[in-house]
Amino acid sequence: MKRDLDLVRLILLEIEKNSEPEGRSIRVKVPEHSDAEISYHIGLLAEAGLVEAQNFRGDDRIEWWPMKMTWAGHEFLDAARNDTIWEKMKEMTKKAGGFAFATVFDLLIALGKQSLGL
Repeated sequence: MKRDLDLVRLILLEIEKNSEPEGRSIRVKVPEHSDAEISYHIGLLAEAGLVEAQNFRGDDRIEWWPMKMTWAGHEFLDAARNDTIWEKMKEMTKKAGGFAFATVFDLLIALGKQSLGL
């Protein structure tokens, strides 16, 4: 499955909106995305350190459920929250062809600073 940064952003927004008390899993639903896509991306977010998540394994499935967003997750979401900045970042990375996740975060920070005149 291919990583979808738009879905990553939507998942983080859903986690922020639906946070439960510490230790309870958060059910994430994103229109037009399957449970399998969402679960896969939650696993990626956990690997990247943006969320704490629990992996529920069954005989025929692996299902990731987020428990909470980490400090790094909040930092990324704050940088990605503005739709205009998000779209500019996507334009820039599309032109480059390929990119690392750290580059996405760096671009969001730089574009945010630019929008503030810094």
